[in-house]
Amino acid sequence: MKLHKRAVAIGSVAAVLTLGTAGLVAAAGVQGNGPASALSGLVSDGTLTQAQADKVAEALKAQRDAMHKERQADRAEMEALVAKTLGISEADVQQAHKDGKSLADLAGDKRDELVAAMVAFANAKIDEGVKEGKLTQAQADKMKANTQKRVENRVDGKGGPGGKGHGGMRGGPDGAGFDGPDGDPAADAGAASPAA
Repeated sequence: MKLHKRAVAIGSVAAVLTLGTAGLVAAAGVQGNGPASALSGLVSDGTLTQAQADKVAEALKAQRDAMHKERQADRAEMEALVAKTLGISEADVQQAHKDGKSLADLAGDKRDELVAAMVAFANAKIDEGVKEGKLTQAQADKMKANTQKRVENRVDGKGGPGGKGHGGMRGGPDGAGFDGPDGDPAADAGAASPAA
């Protein structure tokens, strides 16, 4: 299992542990072999004590909370960027999202200007990931190679999280969404193994 997939799985365990018994049952899945089951199995087989499992859960919850705050800050930055680029208020951006409009609909003849601003924002976030040791330069280069197309798709409201039905407004720095799915550089930067 790759390191970032393990981090996601462990993060899921932490989330489940904070939800109580109902959360444990739901996360364990139909066959009972979800992340909560794995952690309890490690306690049962003596690999971890309950105290160690609790500490792991606490640490993962703290990390998840920190990542959530970072994503909220990124989302706010993106809304501010869209508003500034289009010369409208952030409230207008939020209302357009609620109305199901795409960023292209909102931007009108400023679409290309908005795409350029969002691509620059995404690439700056990727560069931050390299500086912080969360991404290798090779990983960053691969992400940047796809940024333009992903941003265009997001602005135009095409496919994926934040696409049609969400008007592209939920798109993250690379157009993948701030909540981390589908290759969001901000999320991937946090999940990638440190550069060697």
